[in-house]
Amino acid sequence: MVDTHSLRERAKQLRKLADTLEEAESGIEELGQPYSQIETGMTRYRRSAITQASSRDLCYTVLREAGQPMTKGQIMERLQAANRNVTEGTLQSYLSRDKRLMSLGRGVWSLRPSSPPLATTQANNGGQS
Repeated sequence: MVDTHSLRERAKQLRKLADTLEEAESGIEELGQPYSQIETGMTRYRRSAITQASSRDLCYTVLREAGQPMTKGQIMERLQAANRNVTEGTLQSYLSRDKRLMSLGRGVWSLRPSSPPLATTQANNGGQS
């Protein structure tokens, strides 16, 4: 009989390791260029950021490259075109857990607008200097 407790613990350890590896990969990507080249024989092909993105950053990368809101179906098509096989459930999980993304309703997702920096103006201090 399989010990489900030990299997759960092992799965938890592996998820933690995968998160650590993805964080390291993201850090390395920040140091380098957004695109890298793969050498296959005599030909060099450029890989898109989607191909290189960690699982955690897939949906964010797709929406950032598109520059506009997209439906889940469109996001899935982009991922499949980049040979990133993601199930519908996994895609939904990525979309709903990434705080950089927001739902616009009816299966449409967008990048969350970044907060503008607080400006110090005369209105903030009552017009007094």
